[in-house]
Formats: sequence, structure tokens, C-alpha cells
Amino acid sequence: MAPISSSKKGSEVEVKDDIWSDLLSSLQTRTTSRGNKTVIMLGTPKGGKSTLVSKIMDPKDTERVDSTPGVAFNYITVRDEEKERIGQIGIHSTSYKHFLPQVLTKERMYNSMAVIVLSLEKPWNLEEELLYWTSLLEEHIKTLQISDREMAKLRQNVVDLFSTYKSPEEKKKKK
Repeated sequence: MAPISSSKKGSEVEVKDDIWSDLLSSLQTRTTSRGNKTVIMLGTPKGGKSTLVSKIMDPKDTERVDSTPGVAFNYITVRDEEKERIGQIGIHSTSYKHFLPQVLTKERMYNSMAVIVLSLEKPWNLEEELLYWTSLLEEHIKTLQISDREMAKLRQNVVDLFSTYKSPEEKKKKK
């Protein structure tokens, strides 16, 4: 498409960028300005990660979900009240520690949440499983070489999110 030009009081002003590229770029910036987020689900094989993901994606789905071998990836498109796409949540789930470096990188760390899914099939193993996954996650995060200052900021962000959380019902009451 040719550049757009307009004249104002005899002098011509030329717009060098393609208007459609600008429009698409601004929409993409708007879409990603709130960012794409990542949820990382960790837990033992057949612990319920796939079932939990399927319920997040479609709460009305009652079908039994088969266990996923290795690592699985799903995503949810987030939309606003006008049904406009405002972001995406990628959901990675794995039962194997060697997939963690691929799904939790330093770049993703700032927009990620880890969920540890524990199976109640053997309740006597809950503490051991939780300690295993939390220590694995802690050790991996150390390898990302995030400064102490940045880690403190990330921790404070989590505290702030929890302390200022309002349920959708509370938000509607205030309107």
C-alpha cells in the first residue's frame, strides 16, 4: 500500500509508515500490553493436572481426561467484556523435572505462576511430594540468575495481588 499524504496550507506532509501496519501494530501492542501469561502445573504422573486443565478450559465438560505423558501445552484466550482478545494464558503441565527449564525461563518468570498439583490417592505422600516440587522449583529459579532485588520485587507483587484481590461479586457491588 502506498504511503498516505495530505496537504495543509500548501505544504505536503507525508506519512512514511503504512497505515495498516500501524493499526495492526497498535492492536497487537494493546493485546500484548497486558501480556500473555504462563501457568506451569507440576505434579506426579496421574496426579490430576490434565483434569484440572480441562476444567479450567471448560468447566461444563464432564468427560474423563486421560493422563498426558511428558509435557502438555494448552492455552486460554482471555477476552474483555466486549469479547475483544486481550491476552492469552499458556498452560504447561509436566510430571518430569527435565521439562522445567524449557517452560520456565528467565523471560517467562515475570509473567508466570507455578501450580503444584498433589494427588490424594496416597495422602501419606502429600508432604513429601510438596517438598519435592517446591525444592525443585526453588533450585531451578536459582539457575535463572535473577537478582535479589528483582526476586524481592516479584515476591512483593504476589503479596500485593493477594492482599488487594476483590472477587467479581465485590467489584459488581461497588459499581
